[in-house]
Amino acid sequence: MKKIKTLNEEIKRMKSLFHYEEGSTILETIDIYEQDEQNELGLLSPPNCDVSEEISHIGEFSATKSDATKPFTDFITKMKTQIDGNGELKKLIDEGGKVFITELTVMGGASNHYNKKATAADVENDYKTPYAGNIKQDSGYKANRGYAKSRALNLVNAMVKQLPGMGVKVAEEVLENAKNNIDVKVINTGGKNDSSSTAKNPGQIVKIYMKICGDKGGTDILKCFESATIRVDYDSKSPDQTHVCNHAVYDIYANGVKLERTDGVPYASLNNDYRQSTNFKPQKTSNDGNNNGGAYVYNEFKLTMDGVNKEFFNEENLYKYNGGLVVSAKCVRTSHGSWKNNSDCHEWVGDIKLSTSDGVETVEVGQTDLSGTGLKFSTPNNFDAIVPLAGFEACKDLANNNDKPVGDQ
Repeated sequence: MKKIKTLNEEIKRMKSLFHYEEGSTILETIDIYEQDEQNELGLLSPPNCDVSEEISHIGEFSATKSDATKPFTDFITKMKTQIDGNGELKKLIDEGGKVFITELTVMGGASNHYNKKATAADVENDYKTPYAGNIKQDSGYKANRGYAKSRALNLVNAMVKQLPGMGVKVAEEVLENAKNNIDVKVINTGGKNDSSSTAKNPGQIVKIYMKICGDKGGTDILKCFESATIRVDYDSKSPDQTHVCNHAVYDIYANGVKLERTDGVPYASLNNDYRQSTNFKPQKTSNDGNNNGGAYVYNEFKLTMDGVNKEFFNEENLYKYNGGLVVSAKCVRTSHGSWKNNSDCHEWVGDIKLSTSDGVETVEVGQTDLSGTGLKFSTPNNFDAIVPLAGFEACKDLANNNDKPVGDQ
C-alpha cells in the first residue's frame, strides 16, 4: 500500500488510476474492486462523528439491466446535493478534514417476473411484509435474486469510485459489511415488470442508506502542525561565547519520519562545520586557527503538507502520539570519527524548540512534557542508534482523547 501524502495528491492519483475524466458518466467507470484496490482508496477506520449527514435513496432500474446509468447518477447527485447543503460538513471537506461513511446498508430488489412468467417473491410490495405465497426455488426466482444483488453491488462500487472526488472516505469494515450483507429481495409486483405493473411500489430497485461523519479534531490537528518548525539549537552560555565541536551531526526524526532541513540538507549539525546559514542570530567566526566556532548553532526543519517533510502528515505519523510530537535523533558517522571511546557523538548540549500554530515549546534533550509514550528520552551517543530526544505536548490539546491510540515506539 502506497503512503498517502496529501488529500489533493490522493484525489489526483485516484482519478489517474481509474482514467476518470470530468464530465464522464458513472457507468463508464464502474468496477468491482479487489482488496488491494480498496486499500489504495485509503479505506481507514472511521473518525469521531462531530458533524453528520444521513442519506437515504431508492434507485429504480429497468427489468433486466443492473447497470443503467441514470439510477447511479441520480444517487451520486443526491449525495453531492446533501453534502453541499450541510455547511459544516462541506467546510470540513474543503479544508481537507476527515470525512467518512460510517454506516452503510443496501437492499437490492427485483420484481417477481421472469421470462414472461410470474415467480415467487420474498416480500410483499411494501418491501417488508413476508410474501404470502409459496417461495418456489425455481430458475426464474433465482435469476431475479441475482439481478437484485448485482444492482446493489454495482451501485455501491460506483459510489466508492466517486468518493475521492467528493472528499469522502469509507471505513473498510463498513464497506465490507455492506457488500457482504446486501439485503436481497424479490418483490411482489403482481408477477409483472415495473413497466407494466399496477403495484404501488417498483420492484427493480436499490435502496441505500448511509451516514456520513466528519471529525473536526482531525482538521484542527492538521492546521496546528501545518508549517510547524522544529529547531535543533546550540546556545553557548560560556563567557567567551565559543564552541568547539565537530562530533555532533544527527539525523532528525519527527514521530518516526526522517526530516530534511529547510536548506535541503538531510541532517542537523551542531558542529563548527556543516552549519546551516540562518538569520536567527549572527554566528561568530574564528580566525585564530584554533577551530573555535560561532556561539550560536541552529538547524531548522519545517513540516508542510504539500512540501518539505510532507510524509509527517500521513495518518499513522500525524496521530502516532494523539497530537503529541516526539523528536528523535541518530548519531551520524562523519570523517571526524568518534568523539570519545565511550561516546561516538558529543554528549548533547543543545535544546529542541517546536513552534506550531498552538504555541512555542522548548524542551531540553532527554526531557519530555508528553506523557504516556513509554519512551526513554536521552542523548544519541552511539553511531546509527535512533534515540528519542524530546517529547512535546504540541497539538495534543486539540485531539479527542479517543481519536487515535498513543504509539508504542
